[in-house]
Amino acid sequence: MKTSINQDNRQGKFNRHPQEGLSVKDALIWFIITVIALCIAGRSEAKGRFGNNNLPLAPVAYDITMTPVVQSTSILPFKAVSAGSNISSFTIHSVPSESQGILSLSMDGQLVTVSEGMMITPDLAASFVFTPDSSYNGQVLFTYSANDEEGVTSNIANYIIPVIGKQQVILPVSLLSFSGTENNKKVQLYWQTENEGNSSYFEIQRSADGTSFETIATESALGNAKNSYQSNDDLFFYIFKTVYYRIKMVNINGSFKYSASVMLQLGTTGKTTVKAWPLPFTSNLNVSFYGEEKETVKITLRSINGSEVMNITSAVTKGPNTIALYQAQSMPSGTYLLTVSSRTKAETIKVIKQ
Repeated sequence: MKTSINQDNRQGKFNRHPQEGLSVKDALIWFIITVIALCIAGRSEAKGRFGNNNLPLAPVAYDITMTPVVQSTSILPFKAVSAGSNISSFTIHSVPSESQGILSLSMDGQLVTVSEGMMITPDLAASFVFTPDSSYNGQVLFTYSANDEEGVTSNIANYIIPVIGKQQVILPVSLLSFSGTENNKKVQLYWQTENEGNSSYFEIQRSADGTSFETIATESALGNAKNSYQSNDDLFFYIFKTVYYRIKMVNINGSFKYSASVMLQLGTTGKTTVKAWPLPFTSNLNVSFYGEEKETVKITLRSINGSEVMNITSAVTKGPNTIALYQAQSMPSGTYLLTVSSRTKAETIKVIKQ
């Protein structure tokens, strides 16, 4: 049998005479050339994901520098890219020291402390919160890397957070109480303050989920030693069953802090205000309030600067309830904010321990 080889043959293509069949030898040559051609095509297709040494290209994680922070702040999400693949996770390589502050993940309303070696999915990369230590002033550094779906790890990137120490900021005001009532989708909010010497104004903020707040009104600070305020909110067009409120208390130099949130269940009404005795107390502290249903409430004690010193939960019944806070006897002397949070609302009062 004769097999004719033209110019195309030298490029890897064989033409045979249309009236002649292929011999076993010719078929084997045809097979080998086909395999070589497929390998060349495969290498070209993979060139976008692999380097010249046939190793996958590593993803790239980027250095990030935040704007300066003063208090607990949600930080920018991690940033990384991968050629020809997707980022599947991030790995934490180092965390801030305890003297600098705490790096946390906000998950279902709770803060989970981040540790070295922790791996997180990309959807959680926007849920980091950094809480600086009150005495720290300077730059905070931690590191991370990215992993793609091919199992390849990126470089280690730096994340820098400049911190302005709280001792350099004058807090605007002390909040004595903050509560709210709702009737027929009309809300009334009440709060009391003291030490308003450096206070400028209050922003009343509302949220449907307790996380994302918007400012709905502002009130100018009266500037007296002790003041009472009231603000109204008409929820005629509000479509959710639960509403949250908080107050942003802004100082004349722009510094600010937030109150605890008040949650209201639309269509329900409160019956009494939280009371505590004896005041001032020296050992145990008793708290009484009216429960709107059988549920579990949270009782929190915070110092005037916002630091949490006690947090307990207690099962209550519908009607009057009294709870003895035996843990309060170990607290140092001072002024505290006591908050009772139920499913429908939260009320805060001031208590003093001698």
